[in-house]
Amino acid sequence: MRRDADERPARRGQRHATKGALRLFVALYPPQPVVAALFEALAREPLPPHRTTPLDQVHLTAHFVGEVDERQLDAVVESVRAAARGVQPFELAPLHLAPLPENGPARLVAALTSAPSALVELHERLVARLARGRRKGAAFLPHLTLARFDAPTRCEVATPLVHVPPFAVDAVHLMQSRIGDGAVHHRGLVRVELGQR
Repeated sequence: MRRDADERPARRGQRHATKGALRLFVALYPPQPVVAALFEALAREPLPPHRTTPLDQVHLTAHFVGEVDERQLDAVVESVRAAARGVQPFELAPLHLAPLPENGPARLVAALTSAPSALVELHERLVARLARGRRKGAAFLPHLTLARFDAPTRCEVATPLVHVPPFAVDAVHLMQSRIGDGAVHHRGLVRVELGQR
């Protein structure tokens, strides 16, 4: 099981998830040597005050599900399995570091990645099955969050990640996030292999 930092960390005063609800997202993980190489590149950047993501918590969010009634967990698991069915394993390449969001003050620094057709297809399938409300039309920008700024800031980061190798993705993970002790804690619920029929 993994503990992960997800796309939306706990903020001061943020309330816990609704009682009986699970806060879920679908993620994929780079191998630790790739993560180490990403942080080597990040360490060379003169960034404003920030906190880095723990090495074992770096992930790419294929889809943020949000709060789901725990009684619906089996249905969510089946939706993730169905979305992944037939999607073949693929290779993902870290491209360059960038502040996000792309417009306005940045909240984080991420490694933007390639967007192979299999990843885009997986994301679209997950959205079709699991997205609700406004998230259904949101743009998909594949990235790995490496650090979050202490306060929104403007900075220029565009370092090419030429020394970071591409990596194979052969599974996705359904994750639960919980807020406690001023931090977001995640645990793996289900690992779904790609390439299954």
